[in-house]
Amino acid sequence: MGIKYFSFAVIVLALCTPNAILAATYKLDRNSDIVGQVQYYTVQKGDTISSVARKFNMGYIEMVEANPEVNPNKLTPGTQLLIPSEFILPNVPRQGVVLNVAELRVYYFPEGEDIVITHPVGLGQEGWRTPVGETSIVRKRANPTWTPPPSIHAEARARGRSLPAVVPAGPNNPLGLYAINLGWQNYLMHGTNNPASVGKRSSHGCIRMYAEDIEGLFNAVEVGTPVTVVHEPFKIGVKDGQIYLEAHEPFPDKYYNFHEVPEDATLEEVIYQEVNPEKADPSVDWGIAKKLINETYGYPVPITSVIITEEVNTES
Repeated sequence: MGIKYFSFAVIVLALCTPNAILAATYKLDRNSDIVGQVQYYTVQKGDTISSVARKFNMGYIEMVEANPEVNPNKLTPGTQLLIPSEFILPNVPRQGVVLNVAELRVYYFPEGEDIVITHPVGLGQEGWRTPVGETSIVRKRANPTWTPPPSIHAEARARGRSLPAVVPAGPNNPLGLYAINLGWQNYLMHGTNNPASVGKRSSHGCIRMYAEDIEGLFNAVEVGTPVTVVHEPFKIGVKDGQIYLEAHEPFPDKYYNFHEVPEDATLEEVIYQEVNPEKADPSVDWGIAKKLINETYGYPVPITSVIITEEVNTES
């Protein structure tokens, strides 16, 4: 595989709503694979993990992974939270829409621009998995209606509920105000009337986004834009001559097996399979790497003990 597409982030935080919710746009460069930077936030009275996550354009699971000592069900005012707003870009071509289901996050690479825009997403719960593979955007709908498919009608009946044949557009519509149809039948990227579900495995397979995020993506993408969906729980990146590892909890579903690496591969083989040795120092601290994979902090951490320094030409 190898790291083939390098980018370095200069973060630009754009206010995208009157409520000052932050959408992250990062400038790309060929010197690194890592964008963004970790931030910190002090919990205020009334905060929840979900409300803080939305304030920083993060998802629920991302926040829980990055703050393992914090009780996500009861935040104490004064507690400092780590905001894991630094990302290793997925190891695929940087074009169109890229979704990494393992981190519940989507990346959009506008054509002809050296930037990436990224947002958290909600994905299919166990038994309702979001597919992996390649597709494209085939339709865009503002103020969409929702026609529940037979499978969802059947689930509702099993729970003693009933659904209408068509849910009209409006604030009670599960699709929110914008829907983007993918080439896979019945799979959409859309808003939601339940923003706390973003950043969780919470849907019937569709890709849920905050209202402000889907509005921006809806207005930016065109029909025909390629969409690549991958499951990369362990991402390797290079910055300033060091190798970084970003580890997420792999989805337990057999469908999402990390198939690029043989089942009997060692951690060393996994990392060296991903890293271009010309771009980073090979002195990996395997203790740090194994700790990250076991504890899945969900943000990039350096795993090399030595930094490469370039020779400086002092000749006049």
